[in-house]
Amino acid sequence: SSGINAEWPLRPGGLRETWSGVSPEHVDIFQKCYDITSIHRNYSTYRSFLRRQDSPTVPLLIVYQTDIAKMTRVHPDYLRKGLINLNKRRALYTILEELRYYQGKRYNFVEIPEIVAFFENYRRYSDENEFYRRSEKLKAMERRRSNRKSYFRST
Repeated sequence: SSGINAEWPLRPGGLRETWSGVSPEHVDIFQKCYDITSIHRNYSTYRSFLRRQDSPTVPLLIVYQTDIAKMTRVHPDYLRKGLINLNKRRALYTILEELRYYQGKRYNFVEIPEIVAFFENYRRYSDENEFYRRSEKLKAMERRRSNRKSYFRST
């Protein structure tokens, strides 16, 4: 867990207690995933990692979305005298072909009833305000528990 720092997107102050309950081996796994998906050098670590995978892979679409957005902002559709910018079209084709490559690999999914049930009831879990209310309730419970422990220690 040597890499945990304030730059983690999931490490704001409100989650300190949450992270303290995560085992060191799971923190290390998260750190490795975080390092692999770093935006440093235009996701170069992630792109290299993805190319080495033999099994079916679901790529992070944000990587390709970023590539396409940059390309459309930076390179014009047409060159001087109204000629179509074929270099831009080739680059776009390359990005789409890479995505198509990952779509072509077959996935052998094993149905896990608990996961199916979660997605069937997703609406129940997708309300951000409900998550916040639950979080506040858990924090209050933890504070009460902590206060009780400190009371019993002082007597």
